[in-house]
Amino acid sequence: MTDETPKQQECPPPRTREAVDCWLRRWGRGDVVEGKEPLTRNDVERLIEANGGTAKDLDLSRRNVRGIDLHEMNLSCAKLQGADLRHATLDGANFEGPGAGQQTDMEGVKLFGARVTDRTELRRVQWGKKVILGDESGMGAREDKKWGECVEVYRTLKHWYQRIGDNDTAGRFYYRELECQRKQVWQEWREIFRRSLETVKKFREVARRSWEVVKYCGYEQLFGYGERPWRVVRAAVVIILGLAVAYYLLGSFVDPIRFLDALYFSAVSFSALGYGGWAPNPEGWARYMGVAESFLGVFTIALFLVTFTRKMVR
Repeated sequence: MTDETPKQQECPPPRTREAVDCWLRRWGRGDVVEGKEPLTRNDVERLIEANGGTAKDLDLSRRNVRGIDLHEMNLSCAKLQGADLRHATLDGANFEGPGAGQQTDMEGVKLFGARVTDRTELRRVQWGKKVILGDESGMGAREDKKWGECVEVYRTLKHWYQRIGDNDTAGRFYYRELECQRKQVWQEWREIFRRSLETVKKFREVARRSWEVVKYCGYEQLFGYGERPWRVVRAAVVIILGLAVAYYLLGSFVDPIRFLDALYFSAVSFSALGYGGWAPNPEGWARYMGVAESFLGVFTIALFLVTFTRKMVR
């Protein structure tokens, strides 16, 4: 039979290789018959239609079906012995009947959601050297890496081979199952770690912005950005009075002091003049606070002089 077979020629149901060739030639698909091109999804759908709308006994054995999309297609009881299904997409396909068979090459296929049951024949299917299905190898190109899908596929195949006692193949699928679980855990950890880093970065940004707010508020209140020298005087008065109250209420001195004594001690400390024996004799924290107030006073006085001079020179 040649490629020039008239389209009007009647072809039997595609349940043998010769019948399938007849239909393919009738549709002008001689290159597929000669093995130059793989079958397409459209070819398979038309063959199923020619077979009465069912894949039962449809002869796809030793056919090149490599890399085509057969997702959610009903291939129950189709003859797939020796077919080249490498890297085909079979997500959601129905393999409830005998399905694949001896020497069927299914290396790198995608099987997520495929219906594989006890009646499916997978005994001598070739899965490739590393038994890595397309569900796993193609996950790297996906933005939403759902490793749980791979785990489900490998677990289904593991249980199938365990049922028939092929523990060696079942062990290979068990290894891939745990590998996908490891990748899923790693992905989840990376996501949690990324969110933690984002939280840290947000906290650092909030802290930085908070410091900016405090800094500019301090500039405005303390010396008016260099334009309000009398605000430095106001700040000096607040410091002296505030620490005077602290000395009076909480300070520790050799002799009890009055508020005027505490105010005098605060003013002398602020001016960094040194109080010698004519100021109350402090003890404990009041002594160290007096030293700190001296440094604060020197800084405030210098700030006033710079701000006042800048204002007057202009």
